[in-house]
Amino acid sequence: MYSYCLVCQSSHEKPIIASIQAITSCRVLSPTVIQRKWVKGKAIEVPHPYFPGYLFIYTDEKIEDFYRIRGILGVIRALGAETGQFELEGEDLKFARMLYGMDGIIGIQQAVQEGDKVRLVNGLFADVVGKILWLDRKKGRAKVQFTFDNTVYTLWVGVDILEAEPDEK
Repeated sequence: MYSYCLVCQSSHEKPIIASIQAITSCRVLSPTVIQRKWVKGKAIEVPHPYFPGYLFIYTDEKIEDFYRIRGILGVIRALGAETGQFELEGEDLKFARMLYGMDGIIGIQQAVQEGDKVRLVNGLFADVVGKILWLDRKKGRAKVQFTFDNTVYTLWVGVDILEAEPDEK
């Protein structure tokens, strides 16, 4: 599978997705994060757009004329090297594939306690290099730091602390 990422004007995401799908057979995802919000003492899970303006494109066949996609109104730039036809590589590719495996939805992450440290498992950040900056056990959320597009991002994610490491499947 080939993976690409566009940076576009965040208010133009839906028309850009429609334009891409009209000229290709690609799958396009706009990432969403599920965050826990406490209302009247009860936890509710609320979806929020994550990476506004970033669109991830997935296809089984290499896109030969990527400039056609880059020319769509509202597209600012494509990630990846121009010499590589803008295919994602390295950690960016790993992140994009994790998003694909989760249908673009960053859900509640699972974590285990290991001594005095907590480690994320079985979720997006289990395989992507990320660091827990803050853990709020009472509210079941963590502030996670990771790198994408050579930029350091922080993200609040819902976290369930497990007693023991889940079975590897």
